[in-house]
Amino acid sequence: MRKSKKLPFVSIVIPTRNRKKDIAKCLYFIRRLDYPNKNIEIIIWDNGSTDSTRKEVSRIFAEMEKEGWKNLCIIQSNVNLGGFTTRDELFKRVGREMAYVLSLDDDVFLPRDSLTLLLGRLQGNSRQALLVLERYTSRNQTRLLTELDL
Repeated sequence: MRKSKKLPFVSIVIPTRNRKKDIAKCLYFIRRLDYPNKNIEIIIWDNGSTDSTRKEVSRIFAEMEKEGWKNLCIIQSNVNLGGFTTRDELFKRVGREMAYVLSLDDDVFLPRDSLTLLLGRLQGNSRQALLVLERYTSRNQTRLLTELDL
C-alpha cells in the first residue's frame, strides 16, 4: 500500500463589512471544498459591520464546529480599517503551521476542487506563485487568472 501524501495546512482569510448574505454564501462554498476541513483555518475580519454580519458568521461557525471544523476565528473591529490594513491584520493572525494562505473577498464562491487544484500546482515548487485578479469593466465583467513562474 502506498503512503498517502500529507496534505498542507491552508489558512483562508476573508475581510467583510455589512455583507451578511455574501459571507454566508462564501462560507457555504468553503464548506463544500473537497479538501479536509482539519487542514483548513478560516479567519474572518468583520470590518465594523453595522448589520448582523458578525452574528451570521458566528451562527455558521457554530454549525461548522458541529461538522468537525476546528480552526475558525472571527475578529470584530469597531472601525473600518480599509482593505489593505485589514488584510495585513489578517495575515498577522495566520497560524504558524499553515503552509499556504488564500486571501478571499467575501463575495468569492470557490469551486469544490479549487484548493486541491491550486495546491497540486503549487506544492513542491517553491519558486511559483499564483496571482488572481478581478477586473470589472462597464461593458462586461471578466476574470483574469495569471500564473507567475518565478
